[in-house]
Amino acid sequence: MKKVLCFSLVAVLMLGSASLVWAEGAEIGGHFKFYLFDQSSGKSDGISDTAQQGMGWQSFYLYITKELSDKVSINIEPEWSASSRATPRLGTRIGEQRRAAGDVDVGLHGFAKAYIKALLPNGYELSAGLLRPLFTEGYGGELFFEEDMVGNKVSSSSYLGSWHDTGIELYKTFEFEKFSLPAYLYVLNGGYEFNDNNQNKAVLVHVTPQIGNLTLMGSYGTGTWDADNRHTMDRWSGGLSYKKDDFSLRSEFIGGSWEDKEFAALDAPMNVDASGYYAKAFYRFKPWLRAMLGYSLAKTPSSGGVDEEYRTLTPALHFFVADGSTLILQYDIADWKRKDGSAELEFNRLVLGWRTTF
Repeated sequence: MKKVLCFSLVAVLMLGSASLVWAEGAEIGGHFKFYLFDQSSGKSDGISDTAQQGMGWQSFYLYITKELSDKVSINIEPEWSASSRATPRLGTRIGEQRRAAGDVDVGLHGFAKAYIKALLPNGYELSAGLLRPLFTEGYGGELFFEEDMVGNKVSSSSYLGSWHDTGIELYKTFEFEKFSLPAYLYVLNGGYEFNDNNQNKAVLVHVTPQIGNLTLMGSYGTGTWDADNRHTMDRWSGGLSYKKDDFSLRSEFIGGSWEDKEFAALDAPMNVDASGYYAKAFYRFKPWLRAMLGYSLAKTPSSGGVDEEYRTLTPALHFFVADGSTLILQYDIADWKRKDGSAELEFNRLVLGWRTTF
């Protein structure tokens, strides 16, 4: 408790000092994530268990934007988080993966984003710094912020939908007679957020052509990931979204390969391949109520280099209590396993939580 109080005091002092510096012309917002109820029940390697977690704060993003001129701005997003490890894990009995309440530390997790943006002639925009590249729309576009309390294994995996990096983003929307084409070009470290001793940087291209109610999505990134500039990395994604009246859907297919990836449990490096997809359908019954049905399949390596498969079906209800504030009732039906047969996990998880963006 003393740690939390000290942290809160420091945070208040930091924000107070920052407000004096940024007061004129600065915009401050944030995103707050809070759990009201969380229960998992099922079988891990044939052993049945049920684990319940009480109310808990999970994360807070602070959004700070300052216009330095009519052409240049700076954007910073520090993130505070407290992980209780509530999500069941392969190879562990349900509930044993959780941290005890007294062991959950609240602290500055890092920076989700920290970059400078410049408006260039002819509609181009240039951003440089710590980025969340638009490799996928679900994660890079932060669409999951208002859809999930617990992100699926496809969107949140660093082998699949997730990509954090430092580098340069060049953006422009090209307008044509029958469609528009937002396009992004990135030059990045290749998966390293703060520094990189790999001289051969990664290149990522992301496009989202829009034709009426239909939006297509595509990305391709390539580079070398190791310090010796020898081992290649290739990542791709493709998908679509569609919206008409109160109905909408979105799906993305994602894959990647890494040459000679090293694992602590293995004597020699190995080539790694990962793939997966998710699909989500939404229907808004009332202005304050939306239903979602999601499905995801992720195939990724474990920390020991063993292939794992994650299948999850997720029905959910979204209650829009205010602009930017959503109560989410989410039910995961999960079937996870290691392909070598060393671990199997089947569980159902009911989560009620509150997300607010302001």
